[in-house]
Amino acid sequence: MFSSWLVRLASGLAIKLQTFSTQVLGLHAGFWTGDIDRQPHLGALDRLCNGTAVSLERARVTGLAAFEGLLWERYQSLGPMEWLTPIGRNGRHHRMHGQQYCRQCLEADALPYFRRRWRLAFNVACEHHGTYLEDACPHCRAPVEFHTGDFGRRLLDFECPITRCGNCGVDFRQWLPSSDRETPQRLLNFQRALNNSLHRGYDGHLPGAQSYSHLLFVGLRHLVQLMCSRGRFNRVRDRLLSSQGCLNFDVVVDRRWQKFEALRVGDRAFILDMVFQLIQEWPYGFVRICRASRVSSSYILNYRQELPFWFASEVEWYLDDRDYSPTGEERAAAERYLLKCNLPTSRNNVNRWLGVASVSRLIHPPNAGKVRWNPRGSKPNL
Repeated sequence: MFSSWLVRLASGLAIKLQTFSTQVLGLHAGFWTGDIDRQPHLGALDRLCNGTAVSLERARVTGLAAFEGLLWERYQSLGPMEWLTPIGRNGRHHRMHGQQYCRQCLEADALPYFRRRWRLAFNVACEHHGTYLEDACPHCRAPVEFHTGDFGRRLLDFECPITRCGNCGVDFRQWLPSSDRETPQRLLNFQRALNNSLHRGYDGHLPGAQSYSHLLFVGLRHLVQLMCSRGRFNRVRDRLLSSQGCLNFDVVVDRRWQKFEALRVGDRAFILDMVFQLIQEWPYGFVRICRASRVSSSYILNYRQELPFWFASEVEWYLDDRDYSPTGEERAAAERYLLKCNLPTSRNNVNRWLGVASVSRLIHPPNAGKVRWNPRGSKPNL
């Protein structure tokens, strides 16, 4: 990450981070009060490239904006972004647990650094070591602030302070009995497939990835939102949990101030595991559990947001339980046929020929037609 790169450069030059930012890079004093990984400063990138012999293209990919076109169709440097964990700046300090890390990765690094993918919300585990990521100091449980290791210190240590907690000074690499929690293999495989899709721009092993990877993530993010909402879709969540002998999941993220990306790593891992179970054998497994829960397409599709074809087409095809409604072209064609045959072209007669509901019960008795799997309202009096 861009911020990790700056911390390592300042330590390598034996300069405090704030001094390096203001006097060497020429940045303003409040530079570290923002989320600098969202959009790296272009002036700082130019100076860094001139001083380190790193190409500008290589330097730009240290920022999160490099995922534009892969994770998002369009990237915005300000405001909340789907799949991007917020750090909640309070001056130069973090107030949210958006920065994650793997203790064993930092321990194995010859020169420890923080990976860019650790800021993505669907990354909840280390694929190399098979353990959950950490999102807090192992000792004081404060949010991770690897850039504050030299704040308030008159003398610099020989080792780079990037692995030191800015709140209590404990090393993030320190092992505790609660460290290195093993991750289920299916969740690791799911995360690995998502990262492969993000890297390549497509992946044939996941639904919808035959097109563009950002369309896959749009559909998955909609499923995540449904899984944590208070709407009708919570029947699917309850059925999925009860089939595994689990209690209800009380985390709700359908409020403006609480999003999936702001949850702790354990909650996000639990939600992603449920989403993975839903998309297995897509779309048939998803259709079966929705029908069993009496959740039709109107409770799933978001008509204010355009959803990708791989998701919306299957939901509309298998879970749309509305009565057939002919289009205007179909009605016009039926009227032309009736006129040609010298038959009445009233609305009831057109409906009769098109096979839809008619006002007259003589034409369509109450118990005629298809049996709806998700009836609405009270049952008709037979």
